[in-house]
Amino acid sequence: MSADQIAEFQAGVTAVLRMWSPFRAAVDNQWGGIESHAKANDLRTSIFENFDLSQTKQRMDPTDLEDDLVIYLEEEFSIGLEDGSEKQVAAIICELYDSCAKGEVGLARSMVERALKIGIQPAAKVVVQAGGEMEDSDDDDDDDVMECEESSSTVSSAIGTVSQDAATYAAGSLFGPDPLAMSSSSAPAAPSRQLGAPREMEAVPEVDDDGF
Repeated sequence: MSADQIAEFQAGVTAVLRMWSPFRAAVDNQWGGIESHAKANDLRTSIFENFDLSQTKQRMDPTDLEDDLVIYLEEEFSIGLEDGSEKQVAAIICELYDSCAKGEVGLARSMVERALKIGIQPAAKVVVQAGGEMEDSDDDDDDDVMECEESSSTVSSAIGTVSQDAATYAAGSLFGPDPLAMSSSSAPAAPSRQLGAPREMEAVPEVDDDGF
């Protein structure tokens, strides 16, 4: 697989995640705590590793990806996805992988174009209700929770010029500069959590018979 194909795939994935409204809302509102930006970037990195075009291995199954996305957002951002948007995200990522592996980068570039176009719009159109449920803030807006609806079969063959090359686009932070990284010291960062890996439990201090 060529470096250009890998870059196109990673740019497409970056665009899809940026257009996933519940995910964007979770990061922008720091529902994952002060490490929300880092957790978002870790998720993308883990997806890249599970869909590595530089290796001759079978890609991740869409159903497994769906499940891992749901678990990651629930455990890291306290989001209970009930809109089914993870199915759409997983399906498009798998489609991006298959098309880019064949050298067909039209879908990937289309995703980047769409993400760039909505980049100046509000980060999300969802509101949080009691119990962590989410709904669309526009009652008469029937758009999917994810901003992206196209598949490769509906992408126009006439694709405009993307303002950024794929490698540069994919290398950028998902949702802008990480406030924590900008203000943190040079202390080594904790290892990132891998997609599908169980969440690490906090160590419980040992207590002897005297209660100390």
